[in-house]
Amino acid sequence: MVLYYGSGKNKTKNKKNKKNKKKVSTKKNQKTKYLPHALGGVYPVISYEKYRAIQLVDTFNKPSDFKPGLMRKYMKTEIQKRLILVLNESRIAKNYFKKKYKIKSLTKKNIPTYVSKLRVKSLEKIYFHILQLNRSK
Repeated sequence: MVLYYGSGKNKTKNKKNKKNKKKVSTKKNQKTKYLPHALGGVYPVISYEKYRAIQLVDTFNKPSDFKPGLMRKYMKTEIQKRLILVLNESRIAKNYFKKKYKIKSLTKKNIPTYVSKLRVKSLEKIYFHILQLNRSK
C-alpha cells in the first residue's frame, strides 16, 4: 500500500473546519469608552494615564522631559491635537507655521499630515511659541 502526502481530500476538510478567530489586541487604552449619564446623554471615560497627560500639557510640561513610554506618547498626541486646532483657528499661527516649514498652502485637510510628521521636540517648540504669539495679541 502506497500513501501519498498532501492529497486534495484532506486539504478541503481543513479549510472548512478552520474558524475565523478575532484577534484580541493587548494594547492598553485603545479607544475612549462612552457611558450613559444619569441625566441623559453620554460622557467619555478616559484612562488615568491620558487624564494625567492632559494635565501635564496644560501646565506646560514637555514630552521630551519624559522617558519613552505611554506618558510621552499620550502627551505627544495631545499636543498634536491641540496644534491642529490652533492652526485651524488662528491666522497668526498658520502664517508662523508656513514660514517655519516653508509650506505654500495650509488647508484643513493637509494640516494633520504636516503635524503628524513632526518630531517631539519640534512639536513642543512650535506649540509653545504659538501660544506665546497668541498671548501677546
